[in-house]
Amino acid sequence: MATKDSLKQGGPPTARARSRRGNTQPTRFKEFIAYFKKYLALGSVGCGVLPVPLSYFRVIPTFQAQYKFLAGYATVFCFLALGFIFYSRHSIAGWIFSGARKQGGAAKALIAWLPLALIGASFVSLSAYHYLLQIAISRAIADYGVKGVNLNDQLALINTPFEDIKLAIPLMVSYLFVFLAAEAAFAMMAIREYMQDILNLKDSEIVNLRRGLEP
Repeated sequence: MATKDSLKQGGPPTARARSRRGNTQPTRFKEFIAYFKKYLALGSVGCGVLPVPLSYFRVIPTFQAQYKFLAGYATVFCFLALGFIFYSRHSIAGWIFSGARKQGGAAKALIAWLPLALIGASFVSLSAYHYLLQIAISRAIADYGVKGVNLNDQLALINTPFEDIKLAIPLMVSYLFVFLAAEAAFAMMAIREYMQDILNLKDSEIVNLRRGLEP
């Protein structure tokens, strides 16, 4: 027990205090790297960089004037979504695990089916993108026809300048959300597995929590 004299003397910090003070390693960043490597691996990278080859090889058709910045934006926002989901991991874990028995039936269903809903949103966005793209191509061909130039779909995609692209902003939003929703779905499934391992929860305990039973 510390005495008054020892407190007055104010000796040097103990080895334990020094070790705590000197422990400045970025452990949270290491956790993120571990999460990224173990649970996301190539899947997350694929969602982030996939727009580049898809647009370049015309798997997803885009206007030549748009495809470079669309691919860049998709990559940036996908990795931002990934970072935000990891940043919110504690709240997500509380929502999925500790709050499971307190949730109503609708909330439990939302927790279970949110990744599937995000996958569905990605598919809907892809459908919307193709629908808007076809309208934009038709208008571009019509504009060139007024000028006496006959173009097919591929030539319209290549030759239409950015300022002449109709529905350019809706096209951009729907294109980005295709990959953003897919990335969020993948990251949500991965963060659940990651937090289950961190909390040392077994599958049987998760099932009991969802049933409202004691784990």
